[in-house]
Amino acid sequence: MEGRWQLLDVPQGQLEVEVSGRGEPVVVLQTALDADELRPLGRHLATPGRHRVLQYHRRGYAGSSAPRGRPSLARDAADAAEVVRAMGVAPAHVVGVSYSAAVALRLAHTDPELVHSLSVVEPPPTGTPGGVDFRRACSTLVEKFETAGAGVALDDFMTVLVGESWRDLGAPDSVRRMERDAATFFAWDLPALRSWRFGAEEARAIRCPVLLVGGGRTAPWFSEMRRRLVRLLPHATEVLVDGADH
Repeated sequence: MEGRWQLLDVPQGQLEVEVSGRGEPVVVLQTALDADELRPLGRHLATPGRHRVLQYHRRGYAGSSAPRGRPSLARDAADAAEVVRAMGVAPAHVVGVSYSAAVALRLAHTDPELVHSLSVVEPPPTGTPGGVDFRRACSTLVEKFETAGAGVALDDFMTVLVGESWRDLGAPDSVRRMERDAATFFAWDLPALRSWRFGAEEARAIRCPVLLVGGGRTAPWFSEMRRRLVRLLPHATEVLVDGADH
């Protein structure tokens, strides 16, 4: 059904999927915390006659089934592969941002036949000098969630990122979505990032064109990772957005 969420059966659950537009297929992978943060990008890409855009809610977000088992990016990438195959959009242009940039890289590594091109924006760090500090920061947030609950952990996290008035500064719908799905972010996404690894072996398996996008004012964690990916993926094209942060 075009332009409406529908439930798609996947192993051990269901995922909410939306397909809109006409043209070459593009899969926009949902990032962490705000389930619909990238929907405006999807709508832009689905401008009539440009692209057929597929988006879906990952496990634990909105109306999709809760995640099961041990948190891992491998599970998220396997879900992405299931959706691409089931919806008949392979090979597709795949877009990932922050958390979902890591999912996109994993998908292109494990199922290269499904990915026509890859666009990754500010992937999280692994194998970099700041990667250890990043994983430590993730662990601190998970500990806060486990001891104080999702609401307190979310408030602490967003206060550091945006400031104490973060709820007033953001769109009300976005705040409600983050509060609704915060437990998935802390119990699944952050632990999955702690165990994610990407190196030369994974990079060699990626055969499609790759676009690496970074912010000119981003944190060192992410700029280090972008530079590492430039070395690992010599066929990639790098784009830096002046003045942009993560």
